[in-house]
Amino acid sequence: MTIHYSVDSLNEVFNSEEFTSELRSKENNTDIKSLIKFLDSIETNKLYHRTGLSVKNKKYRHKVSKDTTIIKSLKTSLNKMSSYNYETLIRDIVKDIEGTPHLYPLALESILEQSLLHHIYCKYYVELIYELHSIFAKCELLQNSIDKLKNSINDITQDNISEYGNLCMKNNKTDRLIGYSILICELEQKDIIEGYIHESIDSLINELSSSLSEEKYFQCCLCIQEIFKILYKDSDIDEAYKTKLTSIKDSMRFMKVKFKIMDILERR
Repeated sequence: MTIHYSVDSLNEVFNSEEFTSELRSKENNTDIKSLIKFLDSIETNKLYHRTGLSVKNKKYRHKVSKDTTIIKSLKTSLNKMSSYNYETLIRDIVKDIEGTPHLYPLALESILEQSLLHHIYCKYYVELIYELHSIFAKCELLQNSIDKLKNSINDITQDNISEYGNLCMKNNKTDRLIGYSILICELEQKDIIEGYIHESIDSLINELSSSLSEEKYFQCCLCIQEIFKILYKDSDIDEAYKTKLTSIKDSMRFMKVKFKIMDILERR
């Protein structure tokens, strides 16, 4: 006989005392750890919870699952988050996700994606990640999500649809690169991740030392500038970085990039 479970009944099973105690007893099992690692590596289906659909006709309206309601609420809260309400919204989001741990990977991806788009609110999104990470502590999942985020930015290419389309794509990539730079800084400042900041700085400086277009040089400069703002605040930048950037500035053939490097060195 085949047993069928609804989403709600599965939630009840996963949150039951019998299931959680059995799971805790097997946490140190190598096979279980390998399975968890595999499951965390699976690409999440962002379209599964159709949060963007709004059906007015009751005849065609379907029952919305609890999971979809939570994801929809998360996205709404992320869009509303500001310096005035972030503590309350974070508390509500954490409560929802803690009660539905299987939604954590999808929630994490949504928060990281939002961080790229809205730079000025990034520190509030990182506060939310910090609270969720303190509960779930899935370091590998977080690192994989960050790496996938960076790869998705690198995969953005101009496909000559139109001059305007390419301009929009170029600006989108620049915004996302800056957002990524701010994100890793904020995450590392909160001790959620480590080793990303200086690795990114070294990579960006190496790119400035290679043969690139003016546009790509300028993107690198913008990212370095944002990282230095968070990393050094009002302090002077590291002497080694200063020496490398000065050398690059002196040999740079694009005046726009040269002036931007001067801004970085003079902390403007």
